[in-house]
Amino acid sequence: MEAVAGGRLSLPCDITSPISDDEVYLVLWYKDEVATPIYSLDARRGPLGQARHATNDQLAGRAYFSSVPQPAVLEIDRVSLEDEGLYRCRVDFRKARTQHSALIVSVAGKFFCSLFIVCPEVVTGGNCSFRTAFL
Repeated sequence: MEAVAGGRLSLPCDITSPISDDEVYLVLWYKDEVATPIYSLDARRGPLGQARHATNDQLAGRAYFSSVPQPAVLEIDRVSLEDEGLYRCRVDFRKARTQHSALIVSVAGKFFCSLFIVCPEVVTGGNCSFRTAFL
């Protein structure tokens, strides 16, 4: 899956149980090989619509999990290069076995490199140095 730097990323996660009268208890999102979730939706104490949402510092204020569309999605706003990587979704149900899904996200964007040439006055015979800056 590809995202554009500065845009929005929608990560799908199927939260449909194979058992008809089942309920979602917990949705956990992980990134790369980190053991701590980057996002969690906890519905163990009530209906899914009243579930508790929590994010890590990296996604704070930028992410929200929506269970309304099918499949459900984790929306990440203001995508940056740091958002690139492997995302894993884990869904725990009241009755059914835990479901896992994964996808790889690459981030494309425009990055500019400017080259600055800094030279003392040529008359004094000074040396030139080169500096680069990424914007």
